[in-house]
Amino acid sequence: MIIIITIIMIICIAVPTDQNIEMKETEKMEKYQELAGEITKIWDVKTRTVPIVVGAHGAISIRLHHFLGVLKTDTSMETIHKSAVLRTAPDSSHYSGVVETK
Repeated sequence: MIIIITIIMIICIAVPTDQNIEMKETEKMEKYQELAGEITKIWDVKTRTVPIVVGAHGAISIRLHHFLGVLKTDTSMETIHKSAVLRTAPDSSHYSGVVETK
């Protein structure tokens, strides 16, 4: 079986403060632009950078739906919100694997 790769997606995930979500999306796109160019040059494939950015309290940018569509995922917005909030909540030690000692 021969598999031909036609596009490589660089998926970058961030959970910044709610006020910085659009800035962080742009930052991720710019940060991986050079890498995408190198991948295209070396492997002769198309590349696409897909930033998945959700604010620490669940805020999303207007472009998140578009980026999820690019990934063709069935992940719900509710799941994404919960993941972002639970990972950044003050008492999220049991989600991140950190053990509190008393």
